[in-house]
Amino acid sequence: MNPDQAWQSVLGQLQMEMPRASFDTWVRDTRLLTCEDGLVTIGVRNQYARDWLENRLTSTVARLLAGMLNRGVEVQFVVAAQEAEENEVEPEPEPDEPRADEAEIEVVNRLRYDELVAPARIVAIPGYFSRLLPEIGARAAWLYVGWRQAVWNGERGHEGGSRSRRIAVSQVTRYSGLGRRTFFRATEDPATWQALVGLVERQDLTPRWTQGRDRRSHRLPNKYTVHLTLPLSQADSRSIREWLTERIHSGVSLFEALKQATETKELIGELLPLAGPATDLEPVAQTVMDIAVSLNAGELPPDLQAAAEKLHRRIISGFGTLLITHYFLEKVIP
Repeated sequence: MNPDQAWQSVLGQLQMEMPRASFDTWVRDTRLLTCEDGLVTIGVRNQYARDWLENRLTSTVARLLAGMLNRGVEVQFVVAAQEAEENEVEPEPEPDEPRADEAEIEVVNRLRYDELVAPARIVAIPGYFSRLLPEIGARAAWLYVGWRQAVWNGERGHEGGSRSRRIAVSQVTRYSGLGRRTFFRATEDPATWQALVGLVERQDLTPRWTQGRDRRSHRLPNKYTVHLTLPLSQADSRSIREWLTERIHSGVSLFEALKQATETKELIGELLPLAGPATDLEPVAQTVMDIAVSLNAGELPPDLQAAAEKLHRRIISGFGTLLITHYFLEKVIP
């Protein structure tokens, strides 16, 4: 990737992470001037834009460019001379040729609420998440919402599956409703990671460093595991295990017990208890698959794996979907 391509990629990343008004005002019109000897010079419109960008984005832009160019760089913002005189009128671009397979749409919001809140811009999370809230607490819950949405944004345009992605911390804080300082304080609190077990897990307990081509030490990004499949609450995990154990003791096979549980009409009352905080902190299985393994001598053949996954999916999807507007996360919570 050459420097020009890298800068365009940085602009795309910043556009996703920043409020639209800030991006349009300060960042959109910037351009790459030079990239020589590890120094990247970015041209801006005026001194106000230069000061704003230097104070807020220098380190972020340097980190993004270093990752894309695979070498450490320093960034400076300078006021670039305009390529055209003030009184020079640029020719209007010719309109695009009309195409038969396109439609020109004018978007109209008749309600001020729709204009301000933009209710179509939402974060969606399985409604089962509400059963985890009494156990993990509000702060951990919002942190998971932020991690989950940041990962989802990073996944757009890519195929599904489990993989590693680099996610900007600003994406997480944006959707968690937490300020940057609050976020980092939370990540340094062991109680946060205890609450987020099965949701988000920190892999690095100490900072990792590498030496760049500039022979300087650069800190590597912290590594985390984000689970998009929700785990069971502790209370639900115990209830499901007891339910399956009773069926097995009555002579029903584990496969048939999993099938019966999946076909249960009313989850609450028949299979799951009323929602409530866990009565103790003893470790429990996080998924139906884990429960099945423990009930089958540590083994999970393909038929039991499929049956256990079907039951887990039935439980997680059996509580609808929670919809949270971006406006609420970005404007109301902070």
